[in-house]
Amino acid sequence: MEAVEGLLSKREAELSELETLFASPELYRDGSRTAESVERHRVLKEEIRILTAEWEQLLVSAEEIKQEIR
Repeated sequence: MEAVEGLLSKREAELSELETLFASPELYRDGSRTAESVERHRVLKEEIRILTAEWEQLLVSAEEIKQEIR
């Protein structure tokens, strides 16, 4: 669970940095860099969606195990 949390945190930080970059007019002067950034943004959003779902499932599983132990 900690590994997923760590990876999720890294991906969210990278997404935040990328979104800050989108506010910079300089990014849009280089078409290929813009396209790469847009694609990376798309990939990060999908990875974050998947990691969040995985983390939520792990949380549910951990709660179920706790209930079984009690």
